[in-house]
Amino acid sequence: MKKIGKQGTWGVALFLFLAPILLIFSIRWILIEPFVIPSESMLPNLMVHDHILVSKFEYGLKKPIGDGWLIRYKSPKRGDIVVLRFAEKRDVFLIKMDRVP
Repeated sequence: MKKIGKQGTWGVALFLFLAPILLIFSIRWILIEPFVIPSESMLPNLMVHDHILVSKFEYGLKKPIGDGWLIRYKSPKRGDIVVLRFAEKRDVFLIKMDRVP
């Protein structure tokens, strides 16, 4: 029996599966990334377990794998909240802010 109508192919199915995943990873790499405040070090500005979205495109474009910048065009200013990696444990992120006098 011959099927009537539109029939998908493996290429279309693979594209429909991988395209959203690639889109999400691209947005997290270039534009924004979510973080959770792990400790009381940011009180009273940010509470423990607050969720924040970090603008990753604010200071430049980082390499997707490893450290370093592809393009860097701005540096953090006093009063900015920054997220950085802990030097001894690369999987631990620190969230800090310079206090404005």
